[in-house]
Amino acid sequence: MATAKATSGPWLVKVGINYPPNDQRAEPGDIIDDLPALAAAWMLEDGVIEPAPKSSRSTKAEEG
Repeated sequence: MATAKATSGPWLVKVGINYPPNDQRAEPGDIIDDLPALAAAWMLEDGVIEPAPKSSRSTKAEEG
């Protein structure tokens, strides 16, 4: 099971997802940082997301 530390973003999206809290959409390759910890935990475990590379500066939250 993912730890609390593992649920802090930003995240690299590997599969297109709609995610809470407002049913936002992210496509593969997007970097998101507004994913709730509970959702991040299971998405990380299932391979839907992974920690974003440290060089990633732009996020979906900043773009929108």
